[in-house]
Amino acid sequence: MVSISNTHLTETDPLSEGGVGRTSLLIAAWRADEAERIDPLVIDSIANIFVPPATRRWVEEMTRTSESTRQLISYRTRFFDDALVAEFKRGVKQVVVLGAGLDTRSLRLGGAGVTFYEVDCEAVLSYKQRQLADHGYAAEASVYVPGDYIRDDVWALLKARGFDAGAETFFIWEGNTMYIPAEAIIAFLGRLKAEVPRFRIAFDYLSEELIARDTGFSSAGKLVAGFESAGAPWVTGFTDIARLAERAGLALVEDKRIVDVMPPSRFRVALDRELFRHYSVCTLSNHE
Repeated sequence: MVSISNTHLTETDPLSEGGVGRTSLLIAAWRADEAERIDPLVIDSIANIFVPPATRRWVEEMTRTSESTRQLISYRTRFFDDALVAEFKRGVKQVVVLGAGLDTRSLRLGGAGVTFYEVDCEAVLSYKQRQLADHGYAAEASVYVPGDYIRDDVWALLKARGFDAGAETFFIWEGNTMYIPAEAIIAFLGRLKAEVPRFRIAFDYLSEELIARDTGFSSAGKLVAGFESAGAPWVTGFTDIARLAERAGLALVEDKRIVDVMPPSRFRVALDRELFRHYSVCTLSNHE
């Protein structure tokens, strides 16, 4: 991830304070850029509609700051895409996207009878709906759930919009856990286990060393400091994800370093496994 500032942004820009989340727009821009590569890991033909021309210079500056981060985001997106497709093959028809941002999976990957419940703050979801409508996209598989899934009673919000707690559900928790206190994460997972009898939840996470700025890499420390100065501090990392699963009473289905998710390609620079061992993806379940 990269340091995010308000350089070149105006009060009417969706990235300004009070507008759509800056990180979600940056991620959308990177998804759009990925589709232009020789060997794209993800083809998101919709993402461009969320990135107005006025913000393109800012996106380019952020990309120059950390090209490897853009590549990691492509890996991450592909991981969650593949995990979602695997769940569909298992027969899952209900998906919850926590902190959904400008996610487009309901349009890119959704199938017959599948419902996506997208949870995020009202400003982000309103911007998303407006852009989709203005460009002629009908996200018929999406149910938007405005709210804070940590502070609000998200289960009541979901059920009020038709969520079936008894149906097997796949939860996508992408790019969120590093911003949430550890005890709140454990409490959320515990409540999830109590509310939904059969589910899997996939999420990405950072290491405790990275959060503590104790990796030995100066660039890593600058990265953490950059997010803190932007008002989006990283507060939580995990060294032993199996221990987290145990505390939450869940089974660990898989746990991988993000650099090991994708096969090597002669068209993209290989990422250093040691440097990026502090960023991983995993899947937990309550019925394995």
